[in-house]
Amino acid sequence: MKLYTGKESYSVIRGKITSLLFLSTGFLAYAYSAGRPEWTEEVYSRGLYPKVISVWSGITSLFGFSLAEFLVYAAVLLVLSRIVRGVAWFIHERTASGRVYYLIDLILSGAVFATAICFVVILLWGLNYNRLPFAETSGLDTSPVPVNVLEQSCMLLAEQTNEQRGHVREDADGAMALSVPQKNTFARANEGYRVAAGEFETLGDFEPGRPKPVLASKFMSYAGLVGIYFPVTAEPNINTDVTDAEIPYAICHELAHQLGYAREDEANFIAWVTCSYSPYEDYRYSGSLMALLHMLNTLQSRDAAAWGRVRAMCSPDVNRDLNAMGQYWQQFEGPVSEISETINDTYLRANRQSDGVQSYGRMVDLVIAYLRADGQV
Repeated sequence: MKLYTGKESYSVIRGKITSLLFLSTGFLAYAYSAGRPEWTEEVYSRGLYPKVISVWSGITSLFGFSLAEFLVYAAVLLVLSRIVRGVAWFIHERTASGRVYYLIDLILSGAVFATAICFVVILLWGLNYNRLPFAETSGLDTSPVPVNVLEQSCMLLAEQTNEQRGHVREDADGAMALSVPQKNTFARANEGYRVAAGEFETLGDFEPGRPKPVLASKFMSYAGLVGIYFPVTAEPNINTDVTDAEIPYAICHELAHQLGYAREDEANFIAWVTCSYSPYEDYRYSGSLMALLHMLNTLQSRDAAAWGRVRAMCSPDVNRDLNAMGQYWQQFEGPVSEISETINDTYLRANRQSDGVQSYGRMVDLVIAYLRADGQV
């Protein structure tokens, strides 16, 4: 191992401080766009971003596996090796000044690594948090509605979900099963987006890239994740260990992130819409079921009696799917999922989603606005 001494050590530290200052400009770019949603929408989200990501995702889509997953493994190994090397240096050094240097060097190395990731994420995707709300660009009125309108919307979704459930396959336990193998299901995701772009122009800014199954999907379940968009490789990553009923919706949700819709409520709504426009029954059912679940959770918090009435409308088949999802996720409850939720909540709040993880459920406002605009409620 190489041990830096004297002027050489100060040069190394100065270099890392300089790198840290340069990479911190990413936060300045984020702060600039935060106060200029119109500029962000026009120049970044619908200007620069589609041009860059359509090319980049086209390249990463050539790989049938998740590049992001292997980058994460490599990053973990890199961090661990750097820590071990830093500790070895610290132990080897006999002078107090030398040990102080190695400690400072280790801290700066970690700061540069973390800031570099933030820099890339912000420039490749993160500024989308500051674009105009989807409701505004699509002309949807998301003003508050009385609980009876929420109940009517839930009833409508329950009826649609019941009807669509009769057109999907079942597994040996009577739960919804994908109509084709997972690989083929992944390949079908874009078709709903192509049709939806006829109603929502921004969904056609570019063709979404290839969603990727994650090998360590079980670990994602322990972290409470059904999917995650990885901006560095522009890849939507999907947990394939979950129930089949969740997978098509999860794919469309992560593709919405890839298209530049960073807010969780908007990605949820877009997933529902694009699933609804899909020509495939399992996509349409998955979208309806997950939207109904979000709607029911909101209704339960506002009117327990109304929730009971709508819940009673769900067919035995739909109830089996809801129960299967509940049983699946129950086995992963524990410290890991709680820590993951806390991290996700902090991340969302840091990106101006003040409700944190609760923002996932705010899609309800968009769903009701869409149903009202369509004259269905």
